[in-house]
Amino acid sequence: APGDTVFINAGAYTPAPSPNSPFLDLTDTSKQGDAGMPITFRGVLDSQGTPLTAFNANGTAPAGVRIGVSWVSVENVSLTNTNCPGTAPPYGSGVFIDALPLVGVSLLNVEVFGTNCSFGAPIDWESTATNCTGCRGVGCRLHDNGPVTGAGVWVYGTGGLEIRRNVITGNALNGSY
Repeated sequence: APGDTVFINAGAYTPAPSPNSPFLDLTDTSKQGDAGMPITFRGVLDSQGTPLTAFNANGTAPAGVRIGVSWVSVENVSLTNTNCPGTAPPYGSGVFIDALPLVGVSLLNVEVFGTNCSFGAPIDWESTATNCTGCRGVGCRLHDNGPVTGAGVWVYGTGGLEIRRNVITGNALNGSY
């Protein structure tokens, strides 16, 4: 419900209930908070601040986290090995924020590594020229993604974002992103 925090246990998660299921599918309006009262999905950190809540897509899930609703926050998770579904969303992104006019979406301390998709950026803020009011990606680590992966943070047609203190290292960009 709006204002709730969903604590996600430490552990190594894989796609369920089907091989192409994302770790968090936040596209259903029942998983949406209200103005100023987001639903927070929070993983566990070790003493160094590294997420112990980890999702390995096993090369089958086309996204680690998919967001298509307002007023949600995803914090302290690690995502790897997303699938490349081709030229259709979510493009194999670690986190894919859908093409909708959204409000209050936050990504905090999210790690994405090991993606290797021709369209999918580790974090993809995708839009149809609409703002994402009050949206932010802060303190994320995007590293060691493959040679056909897009830029560390892809922002397409979206304004109103706060993108800061992200660390992008060791990615082998293909030159077209």
